[in-house]
Amino acid sequence: MSSTWEYEKAISSWAIHYEKTVMEESPEEFRADRPIDGEDPQIIMYTPGTTGLPKGTILSHRKTFYNALNADIFYALTSEDIFLVSRALFHSGGLLVETAPMLYKGGTIILNKRFRPQQILETIEKYRVTVIEAAATMYKFILEQCDLGKYDLSSLRCCFTGGERVPPLF
Repeated sequence: MSSTWEYEKAISSWAIHYEKTVMEESPEEFRADRPIDGEDPQIIMYTPGTTGLPKGTILSHRKTFYNALNADIFYALTSEDIFLVSRALFHSGGLLVETAPMLYKGGTIILNKRFRPQQILETIEKYRVTVIEAAATMYKFILEQCDLGKYDLSSLRCCFTGGERVPPLF
């Protein structure tokens, strides 16, 4: 699309223009009426937990801050890092383990619409990604469906996962 007008015309009628809405509001409306405590709720994440039935889990400011701080320390993140976020942002891993630490550090975040093994490698090469987190299953699909030798992955300094074993060749 070549103009802002064409872009805005393509947006669904129910959508609200974020920047316009923020600019129209008074800064006073964004101030808390009291200091925020570390145990105050910050976000509700939905999880099936052990029962398989969705339920909202309230996470505090302190918990999400320490998630970001732990990732910052463990992965030695810097503001120069480029992080390819592989999980959806409705998932606590995508939002709180991958995205929040990079926002905290002031680094760059890259989001793909969906997981495609070849696209992951192309993105790493094109944007010189330095950090990626992915499920072990995703790494398995990358190894099975792609020839790693066809891509320049030299920018990667950290690949991490959790929850299950990682294929031995990655």
